[in-house]
Amino acid sequence: MCLCCKAGLKGTLNRYNTKDLSVHHIIPIEEDYTKRMDGDNLITVCCVHHEMCEAGIITRETQRELALKSMHDAGEDADAPLVY
Repeated sequence: MCLCCKAGLKGTLNRYNTKDLSVHHIIPIEEDYTKRMDGDNLITVCCVHHEMCEAGIITRETQRELALKSMHDAGEDADAPLVY
């Protein structure tokens, strides 16, 4: 689900939004390619919040806090590599 909607950030229409989701890189790949698969650099967002993240309306700090909270709630370690 969109972590921004879940947190009730500006632009939220449905708190538990599972439609039109994508993964957003908090620190863009173009800026730091080595962070492209870091769990604490990835956040699931809806199309509305993805645009807001890209535009800086939702700050990177807020995005990172949401990513870390989600990982903590799931019992994941932010420093652990993603496993497929």
